Amino acid sequence: MSAIRFRGLSMDDVPFIAVWYNNRHLVEQMSLDYFKPMPEALYEETITQWVTDDRRVVWMIEYEGGPAGLLMIKHIDHRNQSCSLGCLVAPDIWGYGIGPKALQYGLAFGFDELNMNRVHFETSAENTRIQRIADRLGFLLEGVRRQAFFRNGKFLDILEYAILRAEYRLGR
Repeated sequence: MSAIRFRGLSMDDVPFIAVWYNNRHLVEQMSLDYFKPMPEALYEETITQWVTDDRRVVWMIEYEGGPAGLLMIKHIDHRNQSCSLGCLVAPDIWGYGIGPKALQYGLAFGFDELNMNRVHFETSAENTRIQRIADRLGFLLEGVRRQAFFRNGKFLDILEYAILRAEYRLGR
């Protein structure tokens, strides 16, 4: 597999981020956000907010030298040593192992650099791809919020996953 690289965001990334977040299928597969397309210009403001938020770290994922997705640690809580992890991978390169590698990078950063004790995320029960990745990376399913999210005319269950620093260290 070609090298995967992580770098900070720049305004040059706006066109890629706009395409990804304006893709209904991608947004609904990779997040619990409601699909709300926006003009490309508004993403400049979004990126500025992301990079200036001291409770968030965001990287552009590069694969074969080009933008491949986003990796984000957010809700960084130093007092409780907890944060949330998220990843978005461009659909044309799904299946190349980029998501698991990105999440491994995020876990290492969260535990080793941010000194977190707990890293967590949530996903819809329909997203079986991330559920398999979570299991492989050592996350535990902590709970199910039944019919907690309404999208496209139906209620969806939300799965909550987490991994603790001690569990992460054992799995390395």
